[in-house]
Amino acid sequence: MKSFLILFKTKSIPFSSNKKIEYVKDWKNYLEKLKKMVILTDYSFLKKDCTYISDKKVQKKSYIPHKDIFSGYIVIKSNNTNEVIDICSSCPVFKRGGDMQIKEIDNDYLELTKQ
Repeated sequence: MKSFLILFKTKSIPFSSNKKIEYVKDWKNYLEKLKKMVILTDYSFLKKDCTYISDKKVQKKSYIPHKDIFSGYIVIKSNNTNEVIDICSSCPVFKRGGDMQIKEIDNDYLELTKQ
């Protein structure tokens, strides 16, 4: 099986505590489903603030309301990208107008760095 990194981007629109509780419950159910399928290898949610580094410049950035932000990721095992697309179709990120990027992890390159 191959490993895939799925990066989530969401609109940073604040929402009520009731909606947040519902959204967290949706994520918990979704992650439990992936765990039962024995394909989930890692996941995390990301804080809104970040540090950008480019051309030797370091900038701290706060989140800007109504902009897309990387909000989290999962790493799953699957046979191919089409299976990953099917698995991700019920992801709660879409309930907030979000989207995702699916990237296959390059295990060959990873192995070279470990030598």
